[in-house]
Amino acid sequence: ELDGTSTPEFDRIIDLTETADTLVARMSVPASRQAETLAALGKLGEASVLADAGSGLIYVRAAASVENVRAILDAAPASTYLALPDELKEGLDVFGPMDSGAAMVLRRVKQQFDPQRIFSPGRFALHL
Repeated sequence: ELDGTSTPEFDRIIDLTETADTLVARMSVPASRQAETLAALGKLGEASVLADAGSGLIYVRAAASVENVRAILDAAPASTYLALPDELKEGLDVFGPMDSGAAMVLRRVKQQFDPQRIFSPGRFALHL
């Protein structure tokens, strides 16, 4: 929901029930860069894209492929993947990049609450 209401197109793009061969990504882009980012997403080929100028959020649903992941990273490096097959997650932080200060805090919280690293190791931001 971008403005408190939902649309059928938005619901379809973020539907995570059938995503075996699909990627769903959310990008946060300043309004001043949205047109440029949307143009760059043209490399995706067949994809559903929904952008909200007010929030700066862009949602993408496309076929899961290395090429599409690269196109999304080129368009908006701070992308979060809501759905992505495991084979495409290797070496990719699906939560997007994080500044060093936030990363330090996150590592300390993880160490405090999971010092043995037994709770979903490697599946959280920064592969923690």
